[in-house]
Amino acid sequence: TMAQELGRAFISFFYQCYDGDRTQLQTIYKDCSMLTCEGQEFLGMQAIMEKIAGLGASFRHNIQTMDVQPTADNSILITCTGEIAIDENQPMLFTETFIIRDNGGNSYYVHNDMFRFVLA
Repeated sequence: TMAQELGRAFISFFYQCYDGDRTQLQTIYKDCSMLTCEGQEFLGMQAIMEKIAGLGASFRHNIQTMDVQPTADNSILITCTGEIAIDENQPMLFTETFIIRDNGGNSYYVHNDMFRFVLA
């Protein structure tokens, strides 16, 4: 489906940027975007980018599952699970959920982003 294709393309772009050049992520967050990272809330592109910048020097994500659903307002809900290695530490399991919304002109932005480590 269209939602599946958009979801896959978004996830590919998101984690490629995250593991490469994180500054590129500022193009997909807006002032109304919200990140909840381990229970802490960050509202707006500036606060989100500061949080992301402070998490570590290098990242390596390995996505293992991805589920995508269209929502009632034509947004797309995406949940991922996988492993994340931060600064060459032992990989840890994580889950991340997004709602991406149509930004017009065939582009999307992250309206909601929720991240949690999964503790065994």
